[in-house]
Amino acid sequence: MVTRVLVVLAVLAGTARADDVDPGMLGFRFAGGTLPVDGARVANESLAIGVEHELACGLRGFGEYEWMWLAHDETALGDGSRIQLGLRHVIAQKRLSMVRLFVDGEVGGGAALVTDVGTVHLLPDAFVGARFGYDLLPHTARSPSRTFEPELSVRVLALPGGAAWMVGVGAFWGG
Repeated sequence: MVTRVLVVLAVLAGTARADDVDPGMLGFRFAGGTLPVDGARVANESLAIGVEHELACGLRGFGEYEWMWLAHDETALGDGSRIQLGLRHVIAQKRLSMVRLFVDGEVGGGAALVTDVGTVHLLPDAFVGARFGYDLLPHTARSPSRTFEPELSVRVLALPGGAAWMVGVGAFWGG
């Protein structure tokens, strides 16, 4: 029985076309927001790089690495790194010729490791958000990069020290 299942899987895998594979997307984002650190509301600016891949039924998984700069009352305090994992799904979309406008809902979590004035903090978080953007779709399927997605992201984060927020602009490409 196991041999038959393996043969069927091998035949199905052999008949898949390269066009059926979603290679995923790569992108970046510049953002600003706040974080609660040691009971104070700290401003942060960040640069993130991310990847996204379709999982099933329009649900997409994504991962991000973010480098952050921290400041309080316009005084630099420190920096940090944040890793986020999450899921996205289209909430609304509208196609206009070669442009698709969309709003994605996001949910996920992660953790940041930040330093401020020599103290290191581990900040786990959970987030919900929305991503507003548009796709520029190519004229032909022969385009090496089929999709370009500028975006505006808005997130609310829950951390042990309280709530935080983030607003960013960026772009993804691939597909």
